[in-house]
Amino acid sequence: TAGGVFQVEIAGLNPATQYDNLHASGTAAVDGELVVSVIEGFVPSSGDAFDVITAPLVTGTFAADNLPLPAGPGCMEIAYQPAAVRIRALELVSISRDPVDASVCADSAATFSVTATGNGITFQWRKDGAGIPGASDSTFTISSATPVDAGTYDVVVTGSCGAVTSNPATLDVDVPPTITQQPAPLTACMGDTARFAVTAVGENLQYQWKRNLAEISGATDSV
Repeated sequence: TAGGVFQVEIAGLNPATQYDNLHASGTAAVDGELVVSVIEGFVPSSGDAFDVITAPLVTGTFAADNLPLPAGPGCMEIAYQPAAVRIRALELVSISRDPVDASVCADSAATFSVTATGNGITFQWRKDGAGIPGASDSTFTISSATPVDAGTYDVVVTGSCGAVTSNPATLDVDVPPTITQQPAPLTACMGDTARFAVTAVGENLQYQWKRNLAEISGATDSV
């Protein structure tokens, strides 16, 4: 009835003897509040189901519910069946393998992945805390990375029993060195100083001058 409270105690998997079960011979009209308690140290496992109301036909839903948070699976949910009201134990969403840092050259592919468990889990990848549109799989790939893609990535895993965010992973995008100004040819008299210079852009640049294709010892600056 409206405003009534239906209390259920669960101490095991067997209906009537280990958990409360109400069976109606006709239509069971559900309303009011459902209060469920797990007792006698029982810890449900993920996937355990308890049909607390059975009938040839079940109509309506509880206006409110108070479900426990057992130590085993993590939470419980109500599933309304045509002939039953079922309480199901669900697995807590958890991540067993976080994405790892990556470093790629520009225009190369970069991939992050996560391994997670839980009921009905979905994924949302983020860059620097902002959601990435369409990035909703356990794996996220940037097919051709550019310096703009460098940053911190993580993924929010959401399921029927909560949500959890992975540890962050950093993406570094290395830009190949580019020479913007080549050494210029010059003519010098014997005894004069000859100075060659090169201008280049890139990350962690190193220089090695050569003469007739042979490396010049100690010539490791841009000049």
